[in-house]
Amino acid sequence: MTFTWDQMLPLFFMAVMGLALLAYVVLDGYDLGVGILLPFAADEEKDMMVSSIGPFWDANETWLVLGIGVLLIAFPAAHGIVLSALYLPVAVMLIGLILRGVSFDFRVKARAEHKTMWNRLFALGSLVTAMAQGWMLGRYLTGFDHGWQSSLFSLGIAVTLPTGYALLGAGWLIMKTGEELQLKAVHWARLVLWPMGAALVAISLASPMVSHTVYERWFAMPQFIGLLPIPVACAVAFFAIFHVTAKPRVVAAGYGWVVFASTVLIFVLAFLGLAYSLYPYIVIDRMTAWQAASATKSLMSSSSAWRSRCRRSSCTRCSCTACSGAGPAHSTTGSRWLRTLGVARIEPLLGLWLFAAPEFAAPGQVGAAPRTGDGCRAGRKGQRRSQLRGGQRVQRRR
Repeated sequence: MTFTWDQMLPLFFMAVMGLALLAYVVLDGYDLGVGILLPFAADEEKDMMVSSIGPFWDANETWLVLGIGVLLIAFPAAHGIVLSALYLPVAVMLIGLILRGVSFDFRVKARAEHKTMWNRLFALGSLVTAMAQGWMLGRYLTGFDHGWQSSLFSLGIAVTLPTGYALLGAGWLIMKTGEELQLKAVHWARLVLWPMGAALVAISLASPMVSHTVYERWFAMPQFIGLLPIPVACAVAFFAIFHVTAKPRVVAAGYGWVVFASTVLIFVLAFLGLAYSLYPYIVIDRMTAWQAASATKSLMSSSSAWRSRCRRSSCTRCSCTACSGAGPAHSTTGSRWLRTLGVARIEPLLGLWLFAAPEFAAPGQVGAAPRTGDGCRAGRKGQRRSQLRGGQRVQRRR
């Protein structure tokens, strides 16, 4: 069987988009989970919780931009359908993300009497974002149907996803903290484990009922037997979490990472099952990857642009405009990737807010003029001119 570019490129971009969204759910999931758990900690423990996610939380959100950017570039027809149907929940999610970003920075600078307010806003933004994402997933799985059964299904996922994120956050805190806060994280993980497990089983049973495509994929023979390892592995991961959280001495022995790793495994397995259920559809029962894909030449030019951008950004010794091809305000690695994807055109708010934040910039470099370094020809020429001019000035003074 021969494969052509027309067949392979849409699948490649579909895989990139799916992996980017999976990375976002796992990496930003524990950030959101820590935010959801924040109100249940003491005041002195909240600073420690926020500090545990401080170096990572902003960069983790970039994976969402990457996934939506691929959707826009590679599948513009599906992009129009999906974001038109989900415009309101996307706006709610963005409001939650903005609340998180603002409160994360302001809680550090605020006075003691205002710090509680920013902590509450950070937790509220985390909860709103998680529920909006759950609602969007439910609407997507039902093919954007407006019936009461589909709405109830979406509501169930909107309630379930925050518990999954909270379990991820608790697992992260178990790994990164100690003493009393670690014990509290174990207690939180034990509390949200059973509600998450029950809701996950209920949603798994309800999915074939709301989607005939999912039913045919999972309950036809011999596919049913071949797919059994997915629910079995989820059950094993679930009971591994239960075993560790039920015995604090196991956590004290250094096996607290099992909670986080097992939760990540459940999310990955759920993603694999979802990908299998949807393939080859981008919009379930309405549009396949090939029907929604851009022209093959456009996809190939996008791939070429990524490769050339990778070659340009391979100069690690400098971040000047000549090497990076970036403008003064977006000369960092993360922002160059976002510019490559054309993120500013996704949606006005998503582009202006997420694209304007250079996630990987060093403090004090945001919006600064590009630095001329030693690793490129333009940098060496600039330094040589500066040295010559400096020597001429010294001679004139003498």
